[in-house]
Amino acid sequence: MRFLFTLFIWIFTLNITIKAQNIKSELELLRSSTLYFESDSIVPDMRSDSVLSVEKAKLRGQKELLVQISAYTDDIGSFEYNENLAKARAESVRNLVEALSLDIDSINVSIYGERNPAVKNKDEGSRQRNRRVRIDIYKLRDLALVKRQVVASEKEEQGLQAELRLQTSYRSDTLFADATGYIEFYAPVGEYISLFYLRKDYFFAGEELEVRATDTLVEAVLLQELELGLKGDVNELNFLGGQPVILPYHYSRLYDLIDFLKLNESISVHIGGHVNAPGKQKPDNSFEGKLAHRRALKVYGELIKNGINPARLSYKGYSNWFMKYPNPKNSIEQRQNRRVEVSITSLDFKADK
Repeated sequence: MRFLFTLFIWIFTLNITIKAQNIKSELELLRSSTLYFESDSIVPDMRSDSVLSVEKAKLRGQKELLVQISAYTDDIGSFEYNENLAKARAESVRNLVEALSLDIDSINVSIYGERNPAVKNKDEGSRQRNRRVRIDIYKLRDLALVKRQVVASEKEEQGLQAELRLQTSYRSDTLFADATGYIEFYAPVGEYISLFYLRKDYFFAGEELEVRATDTLVEAVLLQELELGLKGDVNELNFLGGQPVILPYHYSRLYDLIDFLKLNESISVHIGGHVNAPGKQKPDNSFEGKLAHRRALKVYGELIKNGINPARLSYKGYSNWFMKYPNPKNSIEQRQNRRVEVSITSLDFKADK
């Protein structure tokens, strides 16, 4: 490992922009955690093992990480004593971070002692919160400018103000198109990202794309007004292979579907479950047919659990009859075959009072 960077260099590299290529390099905060200490101790308390285990699991596979360690104390003791205690705590945590065996490019340490307390030192409870070391883990990324325009018609190119929910491997964000439907954002080069577009009285739209340095041209995203029979995949709402289990990092798309249904309370929808099974069509009573049914049922149950009236919903499994990729070439196409599809079955639902 190379420990060469300083905080000054980090700040300097935070916004390096190459305007000609619409690329900027910037430090992205991946993870933050805090370890706490007993009075006068330089060994983190018993919770530190579980905290560090989570960080190791979340960051495994990431390259050239940058770590910022910030050490603090309470106000008991002299200023000089607390500075030295904070230094010792920082060194202790640094050793623990190095022992995680992550691909760390640099570690920077800042000593605050009793300065900048998290809360006022009024009693033992507040002092416990101030005896801490904060760990911030960053990655220097190349980000490309991605531009979209949300439109209501392919011919008229009428812009729509809509909400965009952005999901990357390390962050979620909600963005809004302007009055012309135009929206732009930076996303990490080389990474697949998921986009979900939402507007009242319009059917949702989704994209999954690999970000490239050339993704700077405006591309149109069509949102269609709600009408009977409209259907679409819930982009990035996929399942574990061979199971009716939603991938953990795909639950955000389930919540987007819930918001779509809450935003448009008068519609009813049908949920179709699908599997990845190239080859001959499998009947309803086959393993594949039953799995597709259970996937549709899983989403149906989650919608009801989150407040959607079951009278608005129907569901069915479609085995491998309608795969998006009948002959999937890679794991991404296989995953996209393991999906749910939503179609509008009514526009005038009214709840019983």
